[in-house]
Amino acid sequence: MQVPKGWALQVAFCKLSRERGPADGTHPNWGVPEHILQGIDAVREANTINMFNANMVRLQAVALGYMETAEWIEANLETYCSGIFRGFAALST
Repeated sequence: MQVPKGWALQVAFCKLSRERGPADGTHPNWGVPEHILQGIDAVREANTINMFNANMVRLQAVALGYMETAEWIEANLETYCSGIFRGFAALST
């Protein structure tokens, strides 16, 4: 898998935060735009990488045509990790 130009991959594995909230993902910090959630779901459904490895999720999202999802994960790593552990809620756009 080729890394898009300008990306500096850093170690980005999700770790469980001490912050607690509703398990249904309704915490406002875990809301995700619906089009981003579609990209995350596409990566999950491909079932080829560990969803806790945020860098590989980003690369897989790009490979599947979801560049915005990859950029969102980079900019919102803590929210992404919280969503992996507790579930995501789609935000209305």
